[in-house]
Amino acid sequence: MHSQEDVPWLCAGDFNEILYQHEKEGGVLRPQAQMDRFREALVDCELQDLGFEGDVYTWRNNNRRAQGYVRERLDRALANMEWRAHFATVQVLNGDPRHSDHRPVIISTERKEVRNGGGRKAFFFEAAWLEEENCEEVVREGWELGVAEGLTRVNQLVGRVAGNLSVWSSNVLGVWEKRRKKLKKELECCRRRSLSDDVVTREAVLRFQIDKVEEQIDIYWKQRSHTRRLEKGDRNTKFFHAACSDRRRRNRIGPLQNGEGGLVEDEVEKQVFITNYFMQLFTSNVNGDVQQLLQAVQPRVTPAMNEQLMEDFTDEEIKEALDSIGDLKAPGPDGMAAIFYKKFWGIVGRRITDEVLEFLQGGAMPHQWNETIISLIPKVKQPDKVTDLRPISLCNVLYKIISKVLANRLKKILPEIISENQSAFVPGRLISDNILIAYELTHSLRKKKKGAEGWAAIKLDTSKAYDRVEWSFLQAMMIKMGFCHEWTQLIMNCLMSVSYRVKVNGDIGESFAPGRGLRQGDPLSPYLFLLCAEGFSALLSEAEGAGRIKGMKVCQRAPSISHLLFADDSLLLVRANRENAEEVQRILTLYEQVSGQTINKAKSAVLFSANTRDADRIALKNILQITNETMNDRYLGLPVHVGSSRGGTLTFST
Repeated sequence: MHSQEDVPWLCAGDFNEILYQHEKEGGVLRPQAQMDRFREALVDCELQDLGFEGDVYTWRNNNRRAQGYVRERLDRALANMEWRAHFATVQVLNGDPRHSDHRPVIISTERKEVRNGGGRKAFFFEAAWLEEENCEEVVREGWELGVAEGLTRVNQLVGRVAGNLSVWSSNVLGVWEKRRKKLKKELECCRRRSLSDDVVTREAVLRFQIDKVEEQIDIYWKQRSHTRRLEKGDRNTKFFHAACSDRRRRNRIGPLQNGEGGLVEDEVEKQVFITNYFMQLFTSNVNGDVQQLLQAVQPRVTPAMNEQLMEDFTDEEIKEALDSIGDLKAPGPDGMAAIFYKKFWGIVGRRITDEVLEFLQGGAMPHQWNETIISLIPKVKQPDKVTDLRPISLCNVLYKIISKVLANRLKKILPEIISENQSAFVPGRLISDNILIAYELTHSLRKKKKGAEGWAAIKLDTSKAYDRVEWSFLQAMMIKMGFCHEWTQLIMNCLMSVSYRVKVNGDIGESFAPGRGLRQGDPLSPYLFLLCAEGFSALLSEAEGAGRIKGMKVCQRAPSISHLLFADDSLLLVRANRENAEEVQRILTLYEQVSGQTINKAKSAVLFSANTRDADRIALKNILQITNETMNDRYLGLPVHVGSSRGGTLTFST
């Protein structure tokens, strides 16, 4: 069948064979040669597994005894790229077997998705429109029409342009696939006419138009694939189709556990359930004395730094901030990608610059600029809990310009105000520096077999680190570190003017205002999180200086190191005894109470030196409530594996 014609092809049912050993449970192992032949057949036919929802095992032998029970994944749905491009949101469900020993493979090619509450499709700027000659004319006409109607704010004028583009696209451009088909048909007719100068000219024009439409189709799929593997080069429509289809299928959110033993399956109920979860997550919950923590923080921002931060903002800074935003990055609620503002800066630039400068000089955040859509990215293949979803904030490009300008200024002084224990996001530092130090320390810890007291390396995992940052704590930290009132107020205005709407399977929920949290997608967020983490670092450094905890040394004259920070991950190195454990727990409790952070004890781990006494191991684990005791490097969460150290040169591979 594959050799006959290159057409969209779906092949589904009982193949009576498995691809991998983990697709079978019970009975004898399947011969590897059989699985290899099945896999080779699928590769030859260019068929790919569409995945599934539900039980992995589609066939059972129904043996009533566990000893002879066998279950396998014999039934599956496969398709080639052409078919997957046509049905990007395909869903495969392994259904209820009822009266058979096989589960039915239920394939759904269409989904009814409600967009923006009521079926109204959200505006989305198509980068392919820029290939049309009169696109700029349509934008200019919409902008000038908005000005003539008395619209004064940028977001209103951008909305007027969006309406103009939508009408123009529907009434003039039409669908690119239909345009290509019509042009090809006309070209074929032209080629069959009698030869003349007019026919030859017309044929050349039609070929040019077809090439242009095909380029627009490629841009259309490239914009949706969000892949940077092919920046510029040969067109590869199949690649982008497949990337887009895979993203849609992977990001589809199925039934979720509601925490009470039930499942949330209905799309409307799922939207409400997830929105309520994030409303609760972003609700402030401070219950500690922030002043107790601030006592350990030393002011580091000098008057000269504040002057540098609050220098007059310029038009050039704003344009530089815009140029640093990716052209086709996912847009915010207004649907405008960065490439729109870059291409039509001559039309929209002056008003945008004026409104940005108005805010940076102490004005209010422009209306609707800080609206944000939370897009959910599954952390696992088949998420069944809300915690399996990673929230990514889609901010409007207009807000990102403000955020980028502030971030560009803040990061210039970070190396001088952030302690050397932190290696992530600080200009001039590499996260690999702390990784190498961590490996040297853990290597030394493993080799330590003598001595009265042992050592412990504690890897702490922070749960929803960005989402739980308390704004009041961040503000108090900035004031204590020495930031001036004007700069602190600018940052807090960026945070406190945000509103969220959660997007679930294409449906955008109701708007709500958070009470805490930093957005993953906001250019400012990584740098603001470092300021929060500096509070934790200050507590540990103060405790080490007072002798309440003791950091680790690899040799007698080496510096003492009590902690290494990797943004929201941290590695503590302390004496493995009750006193150090109790002080670490006191610091963690205080930091959690005032900052909003929560340590995930289930994902945290501790590593002991060989000379640690059993009583100290038990005491430290009980006090910190960390049960994972392992010699496996993966618990350290570090992305480098050290090979060997020969002649003083450390060799490693990523």
